[in-house]
Amino acid sequence: MGAGASSTDGEYKAFLHLKEEYIKNKSDNVDDADLLRNLKKEFESKLNAGDFNREAEEKDEDIDLGKIFIEAARSGDLDRMKQLVVQGADITAERRMSTGTNACGAAAQCGQLEVITWLVKQNVPFDKKDFGGSTPLLEACRCGHLHIVRFLAEAGANMEVTDANGWTLGHAAAVMGHIDMLQWVQEQGLDLTLRDHLNKTPLSWAEDNQHTECIEFLQNISPNRGK
Repeated sequence: MGAGASSTDGEYKAFLHLKEEYIKNKSDNVDDADLLRNLKKEFESKLNAGDFNREAEEKDEDIDLGKIFIEAARSGDLDRMKQLVVQGADITAERRMSTGTNACGAAAQCGQLEVITWLVKQNVPFDKKDFGGSTPLLEACRCGHLHIVRFLAEAGANMEVTDANGWTLGHAAAVMGHIDMLQWVQEQGLDLTLRDHLNKTPLSWAEDNQHTECIEFLQNISPNRGK
């Protein structure tokens, strides 16, 4: 075999491709030995030419571009994001193997307002749920980025969103002790006494985590309903 066949990655991909084609083409009317012999000859030829390696590199490059784009959003590197778009990055890419978070979610977690503003202008979904049912708005609330929360709310994000645990904006703020966020949520007329799937209110979570300021605030709102 030629130089291309020396690549372990290429050989493995060739083997998988050969196996798939064998299963797909196998029938009672075709001799197994002849089928395998012809397929092996075809894919050894591709392997020698480096086809499998090129296909693997192209696929890896696509995956990396999306990942790099999301990480650039997380770090607030808007110039890098724009460069990646020119290179072909999908601005709606998600971290499918982990959280399902897109660039908006990543930027919201880290308080990157300039990035969020640009992404919204590019029509990137800014209210889409990740694998845990959370949205960029909920993530910004949980992480204490009130400026992001305000921007997304004004952009039209659903302020009554709940995640897979039944957490509202109130729960996300209370569990982390973000008193300014709780005050803002109250100003929007949202219910701070709702219960999550564990039957816990924002006050319950604030008490569990000993966030004194949040406890006092939530007790004053509704002393009889917040437990």
